[in-house]
Amino acid sequence: MTEGNETETSMTEGKTVLEVLTQARALIADGWTQGAYARNIFGAPVDPCGDGTACFCSLGALYAASAGDIRGLFAAETILVRQVDTFAIGLAYWNDRLDRTHAEVLSAFDAAILKAKERETIDAAIELMDARAMSMASSQSEQAGTA
Repeated sequence: MTEGNETETSMTEGKTVLEVLTQARALIADGWTQGAYARNIFGAPVDPCGDGTACFCSLGALYAASAGDIRGLFAAETILVRQVDTFAIGLAYWNDRLDRTHAEVLSAFDAAILKAKERETIDAAIELMDARAMSMASSQSEQAGTA
């Protein structure tokens, strides 16, 4: 794993960042809102991790999907924010722009999910190479010890 990307591939409470993003996207697909993290069927703001949620904003969906795990939330949010290039204003403000559409939000989640898949593939390859290198080093040490 490269320095500075640790949060992008971290594990949350039993979920990968990819799983958090995928679950959050599903929540957004079922119902999206602006101006509140989550709303009930009557349109009133509610806790995104509470009962009775009917729709979510981007950040509220990430919060619900990460089950309140701050590291998981931050890691997933970081990948999503990079897809929409919104470090300056933040994800909530990006989500709440009056001209923002549900389709744009879903597209941003799709891009973030793709990036998370790429990162997991890269991390798996690095882990495999590290394991092979350690195995080769161990084998060479054993051979040197018997020679």
